[in-house]
Amino acid sequence: MLGEDSVVEKALGERFRHFNQETGSLLIHDVVTLGGTGTLSNITTTNVLRASRAGADRALFVLSFDDEQAEPVDIRVTSGRLGEATYLKGLKSLVLEIHFGRELAKLDTTVVSYSVDVSPSREPATHYERWSRANLHEYLQQVFFHPDALPSGCRRYFRDQVGSPPRSQRRISMNDSHSTHVLASRCKPGVHGVAWDFGTTE
Repeated sequence: MLGEDSVVEKALGERFRHFNQETGSLLIHDVVTLGGTGTLSNITTTNVLRASRAGADRALFVLSFDDEQAEPVDIRVTSGRLGEATYLKGLKSLVLEIHFGRELAKLDTTVVSYSVDVSPSREPATHYERWSRANLHEYLQQVFFHPDALPSGCRRYFRDQVGSPPRSQRRISMNDSHSTHVLASRCKPGVHGVAWDFGTTE
């Protein structure tokens, strides 16, 4: 699903072989906030995980950015404890290891929440997407735009794997709070995303 020789595999190195085998995501909620120039300024994620075996006490998360200028400038973990944060500039990726604060029993659940402030990239952001190797019960993505950088249109899409052409594209509306969202239930493995356009007419 990630494709051969993926950025995630490169970022994790030897840890990729056992990447989150002890837990699986049930529900993910991403809140994406853009700044006044249309660049990404913050990503906040809440992830509900279930243990597939007894003893799980941590999970790894990999965030990728559009270009090398979009670097993490502040990381806050509000549910769980940050064990490690490594930014790999050459891969434009941030690896987070978050500890649950306890060992989980098999089928037990835990909630991990984190927020990452991001420095402005060279160009405005055009999309945000979430990949999952497992069947999610639910995925919610909210995108908040700055009043000075509103898009002309937004759409949701799905990819079978990272880098493959988007399909199942559909226009979605923006509300008075300058935000849009996509809610997907019973998600099959793949990539769910929201894309938007600046400076064009729908």
